Amino acid sequence: MKIKKKGLIIALALVMCLAWGVQMASAVPQEVIDLLTDVPGSTAYEYNAEDDTGNRLDTLKIIENPSGGYLGVYHSYIGTEFEIRLATSTDLINWTYQVELASNSSQPTLAYHAEADAYLLVHEQWSSPGTSGKAQLKFQYYPNLNDLLNADPSKTYLASITLSPNDLEGTPNVYSISADGNTIKVGFHYYNGTRDLNAKGTLTNLLGETRNWQTETWTEYNNTLIDKGVNGNIGDRDYGWLSGGEYNIQEGQLTNGVWEDWRVWLYDYPTEDFTFLDVETHGGSISFCNATFTVLPSPNNEGDCVVVTYFLPGEGAAPGEGPELIFYTDLEDTTPPTIDSVSCTESTKVKVEYSEAVEQTSATTTNNYSIDNGISISSAAMDGTDAVILTTSEHSTEITYTITINNVKDLSDNTIEPNTQKTYSYITSHTYNFDGITQSNTDYNAYACDVDVFTFAGRSSNRNSQVEAT
Repeated sequence: MKIKKKGLIIALALVMCLAWGVQMASAVPQEVIDLLTDVPGSTAYEYNAEDDTGNRLDTLKIIENPSGGYLGVYHSYIGTEFEIRLATSTDLINWTYQVELASNSSQPTLAYHAEADAYLLVHEQWSSPGTSGKAQLKFQYYPNLNDLLNADPSKTYLASITLSPNDLEGTPNVYSISADGNTIKVGFHYYNGTRDLNAKGTLTNLLGETRNWQTETWTEYNNTLIDKGVNGNIGDRDYGWLSGGEYNIQEGQLTNGVWEDWRVWLYDYPTEDFTFLDVETHGGSISFCNATFTVLPSPNNEGDCVVVTYFLPGEGAAPGEGPELIFYTDLEDTTPPTIDSVSCTESTKVKVEYSEAVEQTSATTTNNYSIDNGISISSAAMDGTDAVILTTSEHSTEITYTITINNVKDLSDNTIEPNTQKTYSYITSHTYNFDGITQSNTDYNAYACDVDVFTFAGRSSNRNSQVEAT
């Protein structure tokens, strides 16, 4: 792995003329373009990316693993055909193979269905051995992470061919999944007998019994890219939001059938136009396809990063740079820390929990904290990376206190808003037993010995009825 600690490089905006005569003019921010093209300026990168078994990570699509780290789907050529594989990573660069998800298949994409904590795999499914014959989109739905890791989908659907007279449709991406999981919008390409073109599809009722698959060619989209000089195939794409903008990253072939002529463009939804992405590598590779981009939590800090993957065909790749490239760039963190909670369960201890990891020196400077009602602070100590324990003078249970915090910084040097405040009360820790159910009063935020009704497991009693304090 190559690591380069470097801030975002905001290059001078250039007006470029492509070799085939198309003038570059773009409303896309240069910052966004740099995130997708500047490999030498990235935080980390890997050429010729492979999993831990030595198999290539071709057409890798990366998403966040809610359990920590990252998930990636890709295809590898095993024996005489492609298979789709799942791998995991903690750093976006090194990948550990987990399971085969589909055989005689290629070009996978993976999406997280947040409302159900489930996963959707969509890929090309080939009809004949050796990754040949008819190519169709196949949908595989996994109700949870464990099912995904065990390659055990609860629902599958093989979409019928609707647009290609040659029975060749593939390279899917996922645009959206409805909250109930029953409306899935995707992009894909179809071969029209001369070239690949882009289309959109909607699958409804995947989780039911009667599925409905509707498609349409994306004529305006294809024609706009053809007008940019793309005379060959218009194939794979990926979708997402970046720096507030909605984009597709799209591959296109300048000359039909010429592998070294694959290039990538960025489609901006508001303007409905494409910007050429002049990708810069260390060795000067010129050919790029099967592009993906995803905004993810950074493996290095509390902020986010943008991870990009490209497939580099050998005909246009510099020595040592193909075929699969992964690189990511940490985004600048400009969000200051906030207070998540303040608690006091010991009369001389106050715990402050922040929204993110904080810098130790500022977080443990006692002068950065003040508490009203005569409370003094004698010391401050870290409790993990995002919390501080203050040692104070005695608190009373009859008073609501206000803590004021200044000058505390996060790990990116962002400072908490001046005079940030939070109220809290001293909650003594008594344990009560009611009809055999034991519970601490701190669980429901009541003052010990100063309440008339206690509630345990949904049942209530007054303080003098069958309640035993221990």
